[in-house]
Amino acid sequence: MKMHTPDPRPGKRRWYCGPFAFAAITGHDFENTRAYINAAKGRGENTGVMGTSDSEMRRALILAGYDLKLHYKAVGEYSKRTLNTWMKELNKDDDSLYLVEVTGHWIVLQGRSKMIDNHTEWPVAAFAGPWQRKQIKQAFRVVKKY
Repeated sequence: MKMHTPDPRPGKRRWYCGPFAFAAITGHDFENTRAYINAAKGRGENTGVMGTSDSEMRRALILAGYDLKLHYKAVGEYSKRTLNTWMKELNKDDDSLYLVEVTGHWIVLQGRSKMIDNHTEWPVAAFAGPWQRKQIKQAFRVVKKY
């Protein structure tokens, strides 16, 4: 499974991190992304989307035919694993897609090679991207169900 580069929506406001991560995983455009996330939130499909929780992201991805397998979860107040530390623990040959929550922000990683979020807007080298020294709250491996 490969990471997609969402349409940067030229001339319009930037995406929020949750919808951007969803689109990077599924390849859906903005309107479909918004409809899936709003369906997961139980709202009308034309409502704006921001503040997407992990349960809402999971429900939206399940609706789109994906599943999230928990790979890491910070336990306790003193969990100090940073994105950089966690990525170094991944197998070098692992090319899986990961959805990672870094201090309340969603990013998508393609193994240890690439990362994308709504700030970069394009895939960048994972170890050269932003958020390296931020603590991760949780990381999920993305699995396509059908």
